[in-house]
Amino acid sequence: VQYIRRFSKPEQWHYICTTQNPADHATRSVPAAQLTSTTWLTGPHFLSIAAGQPITEEVTYDLIEPNLDPEVRSHATTLTGHPSSTLGSYRFERFSSWKSLVQAIAFLKHVVKSKITVKKDKTCCGWHVCTQPYTAEELLEAETLIITCVQQETYREEFSCIAARKDIPKGNSLRKLNPCVDEDGLLRIGGRLKHGRLEARQKYPLVIPGQSHIATLLVRHFHDKVRHQGRAFTEGAIRTAGFWIVGAKNCIKRILHSCVTCLKLRGRAVEQKMADLPADRLSMEPPFTYVGLDVFGPWTVITRRTQGGQANNKRLRPPPSNDSTDFLNILNTYFSRFKESNSIPIMKAPLSPDDEVLCLDPADVQMALRKVNPQKAAGPDNIPGLADDTTVVELISNDNDSAYREEVNQLIA
Repeated sequence: VQYIRRFSKPEQWHYICTTQNPADHATRSVPAAQLTSTTWLTGPHFLSIAAGQPITEEVTYDLIEPNLDPEVRSHATTLTGHPSSTLGSYRFERFSSWKSLVQAIAFLKHVVKSKITVKKDKTCCGWHVCTQPYTAEELLEAETLIITCVQQETYREEFSCIAARKDIPKGNSLRKLNPCVDEDGLLRIGGRLKHGRLEARQKYPLVIPGQSHIATLLVRHFHDKVRHQGRAFTEGAIRTAGFWIVGAKNCIKRILHSCVTCLKLRGRAVEQKMADLPADRLSMEPPFTYVGLDVFGPWTVITRRTQGGQANNKRLRPPPSNDSTDFLNILNTYFSRFKESNSIPIMKAPLSPDDEVLCLDPADVQMALRKVNPQKAAGPDNIPGLADDTTVVELISNDNDSAYREEVNQLIA
C-alpha cells in the first residue's frame, strides 16, 4: 500500500462494483465455459474509454426475492403487550434520592391534572414545565402513589387475604404484624396503640418491602437527615416519619456499610510515624547528665469535708515562660542540688526594666555564706543534695569582672 501511494495519486483511483471487478471471479466458482462472457478476459468496459472522458456507469439493482435467495433469511419479531393501570415500580430505580422521585411524580400528576382540568387564569394548562413550588398536598399525593405502586406489586397475596377477610398464610413476614388497609388503599401495620396520644402515621406505619428500591431511598433520605449518626438514629427517624421497613436492621446496615461519609467518619485513625530518638537518649552517660523539666505542675490539692465524704479542689499553677526570671531561677535551683556538672550551662536570669541592679559587698557575702548549711535538705524526691559552689559563683558573679570573682572564691574558701 505504501508503494502504491508513493507512485500514484488519489485521483487515479476509482470505485468499481462487484459485477465489473475481475478479481472477484478468482474467489468465486465460475464454469470454464462461461469465462468468455465475464470480465475475466476483457476487463471492465471503462478501460476502453479514452483518457479525459468522464466515466458514466449505469447501476441497476435487481429485486431480491427472499424465497429464492438462499442467503436471505426472513426473521420477523412481534411484540404483544397489555396495557397496565399501574405505574410500575421498576421505573423508580432510575432515581437516586427519595426527594427527586417524589418531585418527579408530583410533576407528572400536576401535568395530567392540567390537561384534564381547565383553570380560569390559564397559568397551568397542557404540557408545560411549571415553575411554581409544589404544595404539601401534591407531595403527599405523590408519596401515596409511589407506596401504593410498590405495595400492590409486592403484597398481592396479603391484599387479597385482607379483602376476603382471611388469615395471612403461615410463614409470611407480615403475619405477626397484624396488617390492615386504610381508606387510601395502603397497607399499614396494626397494633394496640389505638388510644395512644400519637399521630396516626406513628400508630399505624406504612409497610415498605425491605428488598425494594424505595426502601433504599428512604434509608438514604433519613440517614442524611440525622447527619449520619448510625443505625439506631436512622431507624428511629424512619419509624417517626410513619414507615415500617420489613427487615429494617439488615437494610440499614447494608446501606450504612456502603456510605462514603460514614466510612470517613468511622475510619481508623492515622498513626503518626515516630521520629528517630535523639542522641542524648541513646548515649551511656551518668545520671542527671541530661535533664528534662515538666513545668505543667505542681497540682495544689485542697481537701474539704462534705456531708457524704470529702471533695478535692485542684488548682494549677501557671508554668513560667522560658525567658522569664522565675523559670531560670527554678532551673538554677534544681541544678544547684547536684554536685556533678551538667551539659546544660548555668543561665543567668535577665533583669526586667523595673528591677534594680543588686550591688553586694564582699563582707556581706562572707557573712551570708557562713550562715548557709552545706548539707541541703532533701527535695520532693527525698534526695539530699549539697550546695553547688560553682552555681553560687555563676549566679552572683559577673563574667567580665575577674577581680570580683576572685574575691567571691576567697570568701567561699
